[in-house]
Amino acid sequence: MQADWYFPEDADESTRLIYFQHGFLASGPIYSYTIAHLAERTDSIIVAPSLSSNFFSPSAEWVGGSTVQRAVADLFVGDRAALTESASAAAGYDVSLPEKFVLVGHSAGGTLVTSVAGFLADNGAIADLQGIVILDGVEPAGSPFVSSALSKLRGADYRPIYLISSDRYFWSRNGDMADKLQLARPEDFNGVNLVGGRHIDYMLGGNKIIQFAEYLTAGFSKPQNIDAAEILMAGWVNDLFSGTQSQGVYGSPGEQISIPTPAGTADAVVLPLGYPARPVWNPVLEAVLTAIFDFGGRNWFVYEPLPGHGVPVGGQAIRACAVSSCFR
Repeated sequence: MQADWYFPEDADESTRLIYFQHGFLASGPIYSYTIAHLAERTDSIIVAPSLSSNFFSPSAEWVGGSTVQRAVADLFVGDRAALTESASAAAGYDVSLPEKFVLVGHSAGGTLVTSVAGFLADNGAIADLQGIVILDGVEPAGSPFVSSALSKLRGADYRPIYLISSDRYFWSRNGDMADKLQLARPEDFNGVNLVGGRHIDYMLGGNKIIQFAEYLTAGFSKPQNIDAAEILMAGWVNDLFSGTQSQGVYGSPGEQISIPTPAGTADAVVLPLGYPARPVWNPVLEAVLTAIFDFGGRNWFVYEPLPGHGVPVGGQAIRACAVSSCFR
């Protein structure tokens, strides 16, 4: 699989490592601005693999399938040879990657990184995982992975999971991820809802045509929500690495929080997720689209390899993208 790497210009022993996963029908480069800003705000090396969205894959080798999720978890086992080889190829020199890492994922990528954490508990590599940040995570109907992972991330394997949720509407599966987190961890701080948030608040890249198409598909983002999303994710990532709650935004259930940004003040509400004052989309359109995609999730999407189509997972490598990104 192809991967884009983002490196600090002067990496040292304080530099961190983040694995960033795109969502369904997306790729790593679509998030280039989002990832570069996150890397700069957190002094992190970030790897952003581009995975298939072919949910008909009989071997479940797509962003929502278990084969890829287990393969990603295996990247962090032992000496992490595949990750190190890829990082060194992208940088053009031998790279020694930080041991501690955080998982960040958007949409279906949020399901993937949560599932990966569960598989890390299985393969013994969870010790270096500091936590997970989910950007409007979406798990298709029929997928068992989030619930399975949450059942494993307890006791010694417990890791914080922070979610930024859009309003309830089709592209967030009507807040399904927020509800699952709240059900599994009712006493925890699980994240916030950006009021008026849209599913594309976290997808900033350099191609204006693709960016406009994203807005047409999922709704136009408020500029202050885009800025607030960057502030939230960077603050939480910094706190996950430091083991504190000094830089991120936190609060009590239902608490309303104002987040000052260069584009104006964004409003957030601490989970559990409520309901918008008015439907985001036409309710009939919402119901039709939801029914179609839920039927596909339960009947067409391949989450586990079909009989005779399983593939070995251990030892798979990430191929470095030809161009890495550096920032000051």
